[in-house]
Amino acid sequence: MQSRIKITGIISAAANIVFAVMAITAVAWYFNDNGTFNPHEFHVFRYYTTDSNLLAAAAAVAVAVCELRGVRSKAAAVFKFIGASTVSLTFMTVLCFLGPITSYQGVYSDEAFWLHLVCPLGFVMTFVFLDLRGERISRGALLWSLVPTAIYGAIYIVMVVILGENGGGWPDFYLFNVGGRWYLTLPIMVAAAAALAALLRLARNAAAGKKNESTEK
Repeated sequence: MQSRIKITGIISAAANIVFAVMAITAVAWYFNDNGTFNPHEFHVFRYYTTDSNLLAAAAAVAVAVCELRGVRSKAAAVFKFIGASTVSLTFMTVLCFLGPITSYQGVYSDEAFWLHLVCPLGFVMTFVFLDLRGERISRGALLWSLVPTAIYGAIYIVMVVILGENGGGWPDFYLFNVGGRWYLTLPIMVAAAAALAALLRLARNAAAGKKNESTEK
């Protein structure tokens, strides 16, 4: 049983490192300009896609370290839950909103293919099925999972709605303020983030229960 747990931990660590490297590489590639560093691409950090993937990558590294050390860390599990929740919102927003409005070819091309599709799915799947040998996620962690989205939402409202592009803010690149209807989009996004986090927690805990049963045999 101990060897089985150790092998699972190594697989989990390897998978987390792979997806973390993928996400970081995809973000870094934005700065590549025919083999030279382009310092004018720092605006990529204003995108929720970028921030959510980097957050999930950081959480994946934390989980990988715990796995390799053989430590069952509740904090690392919650950290990964937060990261997986944010990239799940990225994934669903692109799939259900930005893709149909713009084009799926556009939202799944080049670096966006990795940050909108591959990495979010990887972070979510490792969180549900591999991470930390079945460490369960408490109901209280649901609130923590919403913190990054709430912070980003507040910044987005300031930069897009209050300041606006002409006032030194951002363009409405996520189309959340079309027709000035941010007050409708905001609660929808918060509700979607909460629902996705709740579903992730249920899936994770269901899988964790099965893992614990199998390791006890």
